[in-house]
Amino acid sequence: MSVSAAFGVATSDQFPKELKSTSFKNHIAINIVLAKGQWEKEEIFKRFEKARKIYQNCDVDLIINKFIEFDWKFPTKGLFYDLSDDFKDRYEDGAQQFLVDLNLSKKPLVIFFDSFDEYINKIATSFPRESTSKDSLVVNTAWITNKVNDANYKEKEPDSYSVLAHELGHILLNEGHNLGFEPNLMHYKIEMLSDKLTDKQCLKIKNGIKHI
Repeated sequence: MSVSAAFGVATSDQFPKELKSTSFKNHIAINIVLAKGQWEKEEIFKRFEKARKIYQNCDVDLIINKFIEFDWKFPTKGLFYDLSDDFKDRYEDGAQQFLVDLNLSKKPLVIFFDSFDEYINKIATSFPRESTSKDSLVVNTAWITNKVNDANYKEKEPDSYSVLAHELGHILLNEGHNLGFEPNLMHYKIEMLSDKLTDKQCLKIKNGIKHI
């Protein structure tokens, strides 16, 4: 892994051993990046375990492939949001440049960081193949800000729900939000979010992990 000397990258094995192995036939390995700032590693591991249990109900397991701690030079300004196909240019404080400097091609890739810039009110987002061009830097990446730990947000979020499982769901299902009338992991309304996946979604995930 080669990066600019202005950045510090450490690939760490300092995470629970049970998060990097599985007995499940259907499983997918996730690369996790912690952009050092407000996030605590222990909180990320707790969230991973919760997401893992949700997918195990589908007979699918999640494991951690690599856990990477990344010192980025613009952590306090907020990450400039240049993740859509509309942005052809990269900005030194932008998310595309973050990915270039990180220089990690293996996907899915989940980035935990403080926040996007002040003009983008996104708590979390992800980019399945259907949402962006096939040669995009951001395809099969998920971005989770520390705003998911804000008290105001946590009051609204259903207890059974996992934002990490939700954002990974977009990637593993290769689709957007669920618009139905039953609570679901992928629902577009916060009050309708839960840990539930349908049999059809589970089957699609099992088939989908073969193509990521």
